[in-house]
Amino acid sequence: MLALRPEPAPPPRRPAQAATLVPVPIPVPVPVPARPVPVEPPPAVVEKPVPPRPKPLPRNNEDWGAVMLAKHLKKYDYCGNEAILRDGGIPRRYQLRARFDASGQGVKAKVTPASVAMLNPCMENATKYIYLGQPPEKREFAVELTLSFAHLKPKGKPETQDDQWGLRPDGSRRD
Repeated sequence: MLALRPEPAPPPRRPAQAATLVPVPIPVPVPVPARPVPVEPPPAVVEKPVPPRPKPLPRNNEDWGAVMLAKHLKKYDYCGNEAILRDGGIPRRYQLRARFDASGQGVKAKVTPASVAMLNPCMENATKYIYLGQPPEKREFAVELTLSFAHLKPKGKPETQDDQWGLRPDGSRRD
């Protein structure tokens, strides 16, 4: 016969504690704070600096013409490039005397010193394409300015020949 094992004894019971009820605190509802309405900050006012008042234009044609012609000096750079390419040792500063008609359209121009024969015809041609606007007085006028080609550093060959400027081989003008 088979031997049976005795059943294990159940573990001893702990003495029973007195049932004490601990009161559970009742949560008090906390009022939810109202969300503040988002207030947009006022737009940042960026004041642009006030530009200075423009200087008044002169009232006589000669001074007015000098101010207006100074805005067109780049149109003479082509002539300066051509002259420098023909003779690199020419001066870089010239006195320009330009004539304009009563409507402000260029008529004639002359530079001194005329170190290259083509410089005067080129300047005259460039001046004919310059319009200064309506002058203060309805009459012809002349403007004198100092013209500088010191900023030009041309390279290569001249684009034009002397005969294109109405010049003879001896340097005199065909007119």
